[in-house]
Amino acid sequence: MAVQGIKLGDKIEDVTAKVQSIIIGRIEYLDGSITWLIQPPYSDNGSRIPTVEVQDAYARRVGDGVYIDPKPAMGFHARKRR
Repeated sequence: MAVQGIKLGDKIEDVTAKVQSIIIGRIEYLDGSITWLIQPPYSDNGSRIPTVEVQDAYARRVGDGVYIDPKPAMGFHARKRR
């Protein structure tokens, strides 16, 4: 059985904090480590819970999440100009 990699939109669990949610961002630090940003659902009283940063080593994919078609980039992008 092949191991499936984690990607934006997947539903993951932080195995240390036992928090499950959808990945909304990926961070790659200068030392090469990768973390995922997840947005937990709203609390029972309707207040928003802040995003959680999950180290890749502690992330476990638990299912399909939300996948959308990428939109074209807008505005000025310095990397595209040379």
